Amino acid sequence: MNPQYKVIRKHTKVLKIYVKRNGEVHIVVPILAKSSDVTAWIAKKQAWIDKHLAQIAAQQQQPSPFQLAPHQLLFLGEKYTFSHQPQLQAVQIDDTQRTIEAPVNLLHSRPQLQWYKQEAKQRLTQRVFELADLHGFTVKKVFIRSQRTKWGTCSSLGNIGLNYKLIKTPCWIQDYIILHELAHFRHMNHSPAFWSVVAQLCPAYRDAEKWIRLHERWV
Repeated sequence: MNPQYKVIRKHTKVLKIYVKRNGEVHIVVPILAKSSDVTAWIAKKQAWIDKHLAQIAAQQQQPSPFQLAPHQLLFLGEKYTFSHQPQLQAVQIDDTQRTIEAPVNLLHSRPQLQWYKQEAKQRLTQRVFELADLHGFTVKKVFIRSQRTKWGTCSSLGNIGLNYKLIKTPCWIQDYIILHELAHFRHMNHSPAFWSVVAQLCPAYRDAEKWIRLHERWV
């Protein structure tokens, strides 16, 4: 078995393989499954694994649709021209001209990360409560996180967590992720019943899923 594969033992009756978008391969197996049986099963699925890994590698070689010039920032799914203006008291955003001016240099990684998180906290939190009110959900708290592989999470306590990188995506993608997490308040799984709720809340959810698959590695 490839040592780079991650074997996860769970209370399950079947063996499953997940090829992550970052190229990681997770093998989910029953807790009591024999290592020899797991190895044999993976060998049978090796061609399937190799096919998906090749697809991911090919996608990663494609040029980024969000290739930024040295003076640009990705914001709300668009390229904004940034200008460092030390005399300003606060960040100024012009959505018409797609420009951002700030008293600190947002082209540097640390202030840029801080600014993205601030914008995400303000804009995404407000949008969560707007969509929750519109569709009859009750949300207690919204957390902005820095997950590596997840866009959003929810809990049975009524809390929603969102990846700060969402602020770089178009607003309709932000709405989809939020509605996706709100749907989990009714079904804490990805069952057909859950996706039925998602379809009611966001009829274009398949388009959003496609956009995410194509673009998330560059956001």
